[in-house]
Amino acid sequence: MCRSARSDLWTYAFLAQIHGDRPAYEQTVAEATAAADATNDVSARAYTLLVRGYDALIGNRMPEAATLFEESAALHRGEGDLGGQLWAQYNYGMSTALAGELGRGRDVLHHCVDELAARGKNPLAVVALDLSGEPARPLHVPAAQ
Repeated sequence: MCRSARSDLWTYAFLAQIHGDRPAYEQTVAEATAAADATNDVSARAYTLLVRGYDALIGNRMPEAATLFEESAALHRGEGDLGGQLWAQYNYGMSTALAGELGRGRDVLHHCVDELAARGKNPLAVVALDLSGEPARPLHVPAAQ
């Protein structure tokens, strides 16, 4: 398998996971992890951690999910992948709140909303505010140029 296909294995693991195909998920996430490690592909490793975090989130293993999402966010940040970083941080905030650290989770979710709004993007803002348990605060999203 070529490197580009190997680095996309996390995508197949994610699809197997959301479709409930546990055997395919287990096999593919193991292959994705091994491929990322073998090629030292930090981006693929970060996305594989994100997928593993979703597995823990879906399985109601919140402390594990929070740890995986936090690790993924750190790798994305190191790679300069802001989209991946915010995706992982958002899920870190949600899983942290669900693990019982509601204040910390809210802080992380608000940070994600602020980062998106500062960049003129707002795809997760409403969800992040709803999950925070606090009244929605006005967001200033600059108009597209």
